[in-house]
Amino acid sequence: MIAVAFSPDGQTLASCGIDAKTIRLWNVRTGECLKTLQGHDHWVCAICFAPSVPITSTAIASTSGTDDSDSSGHQRLISGSDDHTLKIWNVKTGQCLATLQGHTSHVRSVVFSPDGRIFASGGDDHLLKIWDAQTGECLKTLAGHTSNVRSLAFSADGQQLVSASEDRTLKLWDVASGACLKTLQGHTGHVRSVAFAPAIDFSRDSDGQPATRAAGELIVSGGADQTVKLWHSRTGQCLKTLRGYTSSILSVAFSPDGQTLASSSADHTVKLWDVTTHQYLRTLQGHTNQVWFVAFSPDGQTLASSSFDRTIKLWNRHTGMCLKTLQGHTHWVWSVTYLPGTDDVSYPDVQLDHPLLASSSSDQMIRLWDSRTGQCLKTLQGHSSHVQAIAPIQIALSSPVVKITA
Repeated sequence: MIAVAFSPDGQTLASCGIDAKTIRLWNVRTGECLKTLQGHDHWVCAICFAPSVPITSTAIASTSGTDDSDSSGHQRLISGSDDHTLKIWNVKTGQCLATLQGHTSHVRSVVFSPDGRIFASGGDDHLLKIWDAQTGECLKTLAGHTSNVRSLAFSADGQQLVSASEDRTLKLWDVASGACLKTLQGHTGHVRSVAFAPAIDFSRDSDGQPATRAAGELIVSGGADQTVKLWHSRTGQCLKTLRGYTSSILSVAFSPDGQTLASSSADHTVKLWDVTTHQYLRTLQGHTNQVWFVAFSPDGQTLASSSFDRTIKLWNRHTGMCLKTLQGHTHWVWSVTYLPGTDDVSYPDVQLDHPLLASSSSDQMIRLWDSRTGQCLKTLQGHSSHVQAIAPIQIALSSPVVKITA
């Protein structure tokens, strides 16, 4: 498995991999595999849901040539694939509403702004693209990297976007203008993962002095040079380099309270760090292959990890104890995330008052899951190659739709 993510209530875990191009949903309490979503023609590598922010109506792309308008505000999901496209899905019906074209190579990452009004994508064409979540229009194309863009993250206020690349750099972008504000240099290998800290202040810098950075200005990155680096987004200064791994860093994540940092590695382990003091806390051991993704539960008490050993493990953040090992996948899983605000979604014999989960895989499919029962509700199909990334949007559609090929 490559990636996992918790539902907002922490009751369900979604995972994705290349076992038959599927995504799986798990009941965290029992470890039961509830559902398998099918649809993609190739790898699904990453998924991400938008904030639960209502967005008023406008036209959006349709791949069916019909009027797919929907004024009820049902949530949408966005996926990015190795087939060079992004697709917009109706979560309730499973219908592909739009195919967004513009990238000329694999789409590796998709991320929403905090207010859910725009989203960004990055790929192997070395480009970032910023899209209007209402219309599907490509608003800006950001060029500057000289190799594949592997990871993206918005700042807490949505005004900045950071990108991580195989060219060994991170770039900080102004979202409004599309200008590159800074290039962060220091890694000596591919930069595989990046994250912005939550909008929480930290009291000390790496030298023990009072911090000068404002809340939400901390960036973390991990790379093939076996290090995790903490950066000040305003100055571009590398505040601290965290060491201790014997192989590439594959994923980094902040806990919701911003106090703990998790990093996973190709050395089969996950490490936890104190964000304020930069002190190493503990190593989570149990996987037998590369650990490609880590994700905190919404309450921050549990950490999930996914691995090339085809399992997902759930860990107690405070004790490091492995709470559960979820088995069922037959190959890698790339990414998974939760879909907030889906209490308007209903299926036969199912009335949801809690969030859905979505997962993506190299099986070319996106799967939607009931986050409480673990039941697989929908399989989204349409991509013809690996789905590297997806993200959800909530839009009330009221006007006729048109096909977009931006």
